[in-house]
Amino acid sequence: MSEVLFKHDADFMDAKFIKQSLIDIGAQDCDILYIHSGMNFGIPNPNIGKVGVLEALASIIYSLDVATVLMPSYTFSFCNGERYDVEKSKSSMGALSEFFRKQHHWRRSIDPLMSNIGYGSDLTFISDVAKSSVGQGSTFDLLSKSGKKVKFLFIGPMVHECFTFMHYLEDVAKVPYRYDFQFSGEIKVGDEIYEDEYKLFIRDDGVVPGGGAKIYSNILFERNLAKTMPFGAGRLSCLELNSARNVYLDLLDLSPNFYIEEPFMKATRSDSFSPRKMVAL
Repeated sequence: MSEVLFKHDADFMDAKFIKQSLIDIGAQDCDILYIHSGMNFGIPNPNIGKVGVLEALASIIYSLDVATVLMPSYTFSFCNGERYDVEKSKSSMGALSEFFRKQHHWRRSIDPLMSNIGYGSDLTFISDVAKSSVGQGSTFDLLSKSGKKVKFLFIGPMVHECFTFMHYLEDVAKVPYRYDFQFSGEIKVGDEIYEDEYKLFIRDDGVVPGGGAKIYSNILFERNLAKTMPFGAGRLSCLELNSARNVYLDLLDLSPNFYIEEPFMKATRSDSFSPRKMVAL
């Protein structure tokens, strides 16, 4: 626990420090922990190597003893015109998520757009998902309706930079600037390959995210509905699902355009989608 894992300026972060920091923001106090991560908070110790650092982080997360842990493993495969291979399709959700998926063999949902991985006692949030990636029956929908204590943990990135749950809430509110689009393609599960269709609540052409997401996250911290602390070059943040949901929807009630740059005034929908390398919704 005393070996340094990361360095940032004059700060040295070992496993003991990282675990205590996670406890200080309440990451262990939940039934289900959904983690967004990025390795942007410091320089990994070269004496341990990348695998050694990731294994140490994995040990810290397991030591929190949370019953169920989930992480994103989004591929947007159908959006990119690619086959989704449950075992082999690489996600763009960071090294830690990929490490858990490949090296620790966490279970992955069959979702060719926005799959999630999971470990622990209740993996229905992975196994029982519908064919709507952020809508009804999605992992986020199942979490929101579970009745369990769910928290979101951000290791490195800011909340407003990568909080995908917000897009589920946009679907709940049926914001005017997004609409359901049906994607189709091939899915490979083991030796089986089949064609299928999945739905995604995509942003209309020309709609640009505004500063609302940052205002939203600041409100959570100012009202003590979430905890955050500096963490090397980044931050650690932790927030509970119900508070995150309520504040987000309250702001949408004030204005359906709260989270975009300019009010959505388009008379007609886009009705097509050109395959492209998507990494975010």
